[in-house]
Amino acid sequence: MKNTKTPGKTRKQDAVKRGITATREAQPARDGQGQDEDSLAWNRWREWDEALLAAMDRLRALQEKCSKVAHKTGCLFGKRWAEQADASELRLLANLRDERDSGLEPGWEQFFEKQEDEEQEDTAYGVRDALYGAIHPEHDGDRDKADEFWVGVIGNILRDAACPDTLLKGFAEGALEVWGKNPR
Repeated sequence: MKNTKTPGKTRKQDAVKRGITATREAQPARDGQGQDEDSLAWNRWREWDEALLAAMDRLRALQEKCSKVAHKTGCLFGKRWAEQADASELRLLANLRDERDSGLEPGWEQFFEKQEDEEQEDTAYGVRDALYGAIHPEHDGDRDKADEFWVGVIGNILRDAACPDTLLKGFAEGALEVWGKNPR
């Protein structure tokens, strides 16, 4: 009769071998073999999540680049406009900045941010119209006059801009830079 009992050393090796096999089966395989549906779904979700986060990072970088380009472009248009603008227009623009920086109103930076609150006077028509109204208070709220002004000063770039509020901020800051160097 053949001995069916395995010696002690062989049993330990067998148990260790079974343990290693069980551990490997519990770990997700890279090639998809030996994985259950939950593990596959989890891996797919993790890969999708990582791809989504990477895409969001790329979009943030593009948005930042867009903002920088829009601000620079606005500065150039603002400087060009300020060279031929009336002193009263530039004085009113400087007054707007000074009022915003005084702390009584939301700040200069907030003036150019999109606001969700439609009840705020400045944002009823958006930054474009509010900035025009500050420069030309006699036409405040007249969207047709605002359109005419902005097309004359910037052209259709404002309408097509990806970051119009940043473009307008650059415009105002460029104009104020010229005004600060040469107040009339």
